[in-house]
Amino acid sequence: MTTKDQERQAIEEIRKIVEGLGENSYVGFAMEGVLELAEENIREDTAYSMKRRAEIAEEQTDELKEEIKTLKKRNETIHRVEIENKDAAARLSLENERLRKEIKENQIPEELMHECYCMAYDKEAGAQKKMEQAADQMAEAAIKGEDTQSFAKEYQAQKSSRRRYEKIMQQLDKIEKRKAGR
Repeated sequence: MTTKDQERQAIEEIRKIVEGLGENSYVGFAMEGVLELAEENIREDTAYSMKRRAEIAEEQTDELKEEIKTLKKRNETIHRVEIENKDAAARLSLENERLRKEIKENQIPEELMHECYCMAYDKEAGAQKKMEQAADQMAEAAIKGEDTQSFAKEYQAQKSSRRRYEKIMQQLDKIEKRKAGR
């Protein structure tokens, strides 16, 4: 093992040899910075020699190459997923447009909604009136001691019709509220 002093002396001797070769020396050019690095290693008691630094740099280079491969694969995957997402977005956009057209085609015009509501209201009011008439006729027949069964059946039929028209009006109201966003 050499001492640090011996290594410093060797650096000085090498420096004198390189200086003796002149400014345009190939050896001088190759040694540029090397002697300073060696002095720094001695001064800082660095355990790494130039060889070890080169080995570390090579290991880091290999690690970086592997990382680059991984990143390239990841980038390819991202690119593929991006293309798939664009295709899916385009399909969804077309489907959305088709559904909008279908909804528009299936929408009941406002005038027709109003007309249906009026018709249901009129029918419900008519059924109510017929229920009342059937109830009155049933009461008169009962007072006279006559058969009330036909009047009771008519009353029940009109009551069922009235409920049906009430439900229709409620459904029309719900549609109107949905359209209005309530």
